[in-house]
Amino acid sequence: MYDYKNINYYSYRKLFVGAALLIVALFCWQPVKASSLAVLDARVGQNGNISRIVFETSGATSPKAFTLGNPPRLVLDFPTLEVKKKLSKVKLPTGSIIKSMRDGIFNNRTHRIVIDLKNPVAYKKFTISADSENNHRVVIDVKQDKSYTKSISKIDMIARELERKPTPKPRVAKKDFVIVIDPGHGGIDPGAIGKQKTREKDVVLAVARKLSTALNKEPGIKARLTRNNDSFLKLQERVNKAKALKADLFISLHADAHDSRKVRGGTVYVLSENASDREAQRLASLANRGFSPIDAANETASDTDVRDILIDLAQRDTMNNSALLARSLINNMDKKIHMRSTDIKFAGFKVLKAPDVPSVLVEMAYLSNAHEEKKLRTSAHQRALANVIKDGLLDYLKTQR
Repeated sequence: MYDYKNINYYSYRKLFVGAALLIVALFCWQPVKASSLAVLDARVGQNGNISRIVFETSGATSPKAFTLGNPPRLVLDFPTLEVKKKLSKVKLPTGSIIKSMRDGIFNNRTHRIVIDLKNPVAYKKFTISADSENNHRVVIDVKQDKSYTKSISKIDMIARELERKPTPKPRVAKKDFVIVIDPGHGGIDPGAIGKQKTREKDVVLAVARKLSTALNKEPGIKARLTRNNDSFLKLQERVNKAKALKADLFISLHADAHDSRKVRGGTVYVLSENASDREAQRLASLANRGFSPIDAANETASDTDVRDILIDLAQRDTMNNSALLARSLINNMDKKIHMRSTDIKFAGFKVLKAPDVPSVLVEMAYLSNAHEEKKLRTSAHQRALANVIKDGLLDYLKTQR
């Protein structure tokens, strides 16, 4: 029998500490888990116009897959896993639509693999279980999305064809060629706001004023602004003002923001019933929503019906001229500033609805990008933007006179 009377203080302490450690160990102990899910290998093959991506995995899994635009990407979200194959080193076959692959931890439950693409794709995903000779596999077949490509190339094809073989139509002689410049937002609607508190409404007004000044120095051109101060205009008021000024061209200036601060560059848009991509649809939705609930409530059916306007556009060849104007602007802007896309983009922008006036919307840059915001705050860069847009407008006018 143990003699408790002979236990000294230090023995008590050892006994207490040992018991405490045992209790902690019992509560914290968990069975050792098997090795986490891993991508053991990755490869890409090409069969005709289909690129096949195969990921060999250590266990059965079916990642969530979805596509993103601007630039086009295919995203695969796996549960937490280890990627043992360096994806940037995967060999890509000739003719593959895939540009590169990369991966990283998205959050504590998701590991994301991003497949960068040359063009938007349609894809099919399936899994194959392991057998005696092969590991589990996740297979994705991707091919170029023809419907997307056709919708883009239709407008670009019109513009490029008109560039090669311009067919100017006789115009009624008039004193001046009127270009209406529309600085987006204004008044209670600040538009996008950068990290340095730069407001879109201020930047676009500054560029619009400089553009107007530069154009008015050109013989035979009269430039007018839809707003020349910090005032709020409804979308339909901007269109009506262009009509009242007897506009021959209409150009709306913007400098948007994006969730990703890395996104930057210029883009040129024209009117279309359907959007060219998700970013065009997002921008059109933001632009069309406006700022004032009263503005939205007062819209009439004709204000929101882009389809009827498109019929009118087609009858008057306005769409063709809008495409040619957009292409001329892109060609000039691409020489001097960073362009996010050199394709003509399109969506249902209500501000471009004047049925007989070639119209474009120019996103000059992204205020959410620190580098572009810093440049947009300077008078020198605002003037450079105005000059390059002016050059694009003048090149377009050469095909019309």
